Amino acid sequence: VLFRSLQAVQQARNGLKIRANGETSFTPSTGHIIFFDWDVDGQVDHVGIVERVENGRVYTDEGNSHNECRRKDYALGSSIIYGYATPAY
Repeated sequence: VLFRSLQAVQQARNGLKIRANGETSFTPSTGHIIFFDWDVDGQVDHVGIVERVENGRVYTDEGNSHNECRRKDYALGSSIIYGYATPAY
């Protein structure tokens, strides 16, 4: 389990670097945490881990995606990507 609650996500957001939604100067890399805002309301709804970035798409590993772990991909500029965090490891 990456985060046990949205409260844990908030705590991580407070301690890690976040790319603000819409910023295009940041390109994530393998191992970054990716935050999603499904409703585009400024609230983090979901997290995943960046597997790789290729051809303008970010590929992720996510848990709790239709009740299973899945590999997914999104356009780098997608409005549902809230931001990215750099883990301290």
